[in-house]
Amino acid sequence: MKYLVRLLFLCVTSISLFAQGSIDINRPKIGIALSGGGALGFAHIGALKIIDSLGIPLDYVTGTSMGAIVGGLYSIGYSPAQMESLATSIDWIDLFNDSPERAELPYFEKELTGRYQLNLDLVGFTPRIPTGLIYGQKISLLFSSLTYRYEFKKNFDLLPIPFKCVAVDLITGKEVIMENGSLSKALRASMSIPTVFAPEPLDQYLLIDGGVLNNFPTDIVKKMGSDIVIGLSLSLPRKSYDDYNSFLDILDRTTDIPRYEKFSDNRDIADLEIEQDVSGYSLMDFDKTSISELIERGEVAARSDIPQLLEIKNRIGNKFYSNDSLKNLRKEKMRDYTVRNVIIRGNKSLDFAFINNLLNIKEGQLFDTKIIERKITTAYGLGYFDKINYEIIPVDDIYVDLIIDINEKSMEQLYLGLKYDDYYKLVGALKLKTTSFFVSGVRTELELQFAGLFKFSAKGFYPSRSLNFPIYPFLQVAYKDIPMDVYDDKGRINARYSDRSTLFGGGLGISFDNNWALEGAYNFEYINTSPEISYSAISELFPSYSDKLRRFDISLKYDSIDDPLLPTTGVRISIDSEISNKAYASAINYSKVTLKGDLYQTINDRHTLRFASSYRDSWEDLPDYKIFYFNNTDEFIGLDYYQLAGVKFITGRTEYRYRFKKDIFLKLIFNAAFDYRLTSNPVFNKTTNKPIIGAGIGVQFLSIVGPIELVVANGDKNIFTNGGRQLLVYINAGYKF
Repeated sequence: MKYLVRLLFLCVTSISLFAQGSIDINRPKIGIALSGGGALGFAHIGALKIIDSLGIPLDYVTGTSMGAIVGGLYSIGYSPAQMESLATSIDWIDLFNDSPERAELPYFEKELTGRYQLNLDLVGFTPRIPTGLIYGQKISLLFSSLTYRYEFKKNFDLLPIPFKCVAVDLITGKEVIMENGSLSKALRASMSIPTVFAPEPLDQYLLIDGGVLNNFPTDIVKKMGSDIVIGLSLSLPRKSYDDYNSFLDILDRTTDIPRYEKFSDNRDIADLEIEQDVSGYSLMDFDKTSISELIERGEVAARSDIPQLLEIKNRIGNKFYSNDSLKNLRKEKMRDYTVRNVIIRGNKSLDFAFINNLLNIKEGQLFDTKIIERKITTAYGLGYFDKINYEIIPVDDIYVDLIIDINEKSMEQLYLGLKYDDYYKLVGALKLKTTSFFVSGVRTELELQFAGLFKFSAKGFYPSRSLNFPIYPFLQVAYKDIPMDVYDDKGRINARYSDRSTLFGGGLGISFDNNWALEGAYNFEYINTSPEISYSAISELFPSYSDKLRRFDISLKYDSIDDPLLPTTGVRISIDSEISNKAYASAINYSKVTLKGDLYQTINDRHTLRFASSYRDSWEDLPDYKIFYFNNTDEFIGLDYYQLAGVKFITGRTEYRYRFKKDIFLKLIFNAAFDYRLTSNPVFNKTTNKPIIGAGIGVQFLSIVGPIELVVANGDKNIFTNGGRQLLVYINAGYKF
């Protein structure tokens, strides 16, 4: 009986539609083909606006690369206005960064951010070069969230508007027409620009951007049954010899040459080609302003072809067809489905039980795309995966099978970093991270810093494979040999020490959540520090040290900063203390504590304020090699590196940063030190406790190697007596380690 009712309802609805003149099955069918072109493809949204406003129905849609994305969304009911809102609200730069938001990372992974320019998988001890700069983790999840209501339609002819897109199989070198399966994966495959995006594996194919062979797929939309073909192409002026200035220019032209003949043939198929002038823009102009301007370019181009569009409309009867209403009539309300099976594919080192436990998606639970994507993002943040995405397979009207496709990272990772400052000059860093190398769940990290200084550290700890075990034991070993200067009361360098020591120890840590970590350790440290005496120094004042220390260390850290290289919001707090006592066989008695705090707040996206303060204090007879030194411009400006040194300090700092352009920032800095005690050495014990003040201006550039910063500062020439100012210039570049 229920089937009879459904049939009757369908007949009544169809009669109603025909009576309204909304659908005419006898009219000529119109297809549209959207070309690829990276960010330039946003112009298609503007052209679709004009076509929709004229009431011209589109019966078939094809697209390549960005054209596939715009066309695919249009085919499932997104209006041009909705797509414009999406395009201008998405942070595309972040979307093209596979790294999760820093707030979503476990504390141990968060510590690795902003330190290294390059991260490579290791196969044995051999680095594995990635197949693309971007694996597309965030893009895949975005496409899934935009298309999930139609993931049940495995035949794209059954979408509200029949749709096909183009990719190329890297293995055979042949064109692949995407017309079945997962819509989100089809869109991701069609935009896999070689070397920029990793190829998308799908069934027997390894798919790359369809624009490599067919960037203007009018031939495909014609074969779908179109009587009239509209083509949306992107028009750029032909480049000259002097225009090929970057690898992107060369890559674009290299891929353009073999497809030119195909493009030319496909232009002849179009009954109307709307050429959109996108000169002055590039494939990678994904900023909000450029996107809006490109959409406007598309509108302008389509508006100039309104006479030809009206001719097409006359050919189909000159009725007004609302594409939105046609698509809405064919939309289906999303049912509440239950997950019947969870199927995990692609795992090699990690077993099903471990991954399933990470995701915590249970058979029998209600399917909710937001919950699933949140769990995938959390699992992805653990650092085990290059990519995690999902696909839905309908079973019946109640159940679906949820397929999780993963691409694992190696359990061994190599990190490489580089930085420059005026004191140490160039410093490199190598870090090796291994997980479950000896014992399942044990993590080891080895780091070597070299060139301007030498530091080595190794740490092994057990936070569990899922990084959710709140209490973890650890062992650590470290060695350092760092140059540091000692200044006299006239602001001159009197001596340079080689700050050398070896440390090993162990303890327990507690990780509260993604932001907090507390560690307590018992360490053995062997000091071997000696000076290089300058001509004006008295050698007796600068002894060598060979002490054996036994000390208790406690460290508490909180970090909610959004970006360690260019913070815009968040708080960072650290408390570090050392206690050494002869009672447990240490060479000397001393204790010291350092408390630092940073607060960042951004207003109107351009104005960022930083408020920083620190408290450093010590008790008993703090040896010279343990006094507090300020040795970087992020903590204090106006003095030279290591010029500010003592056994107690309170400091405050205020910064204002203005975003002048997308990658250029201007800075104003003011800092002061007060309530301080300098070294107990009687020669230098001349402090007046006057405030030590420094101020400066700076400019910061974002580059491929990290921020490059130039700061000009004015400060006290020496910290022992009143009078005298100095002008200093600082240059810093690279990452922070």
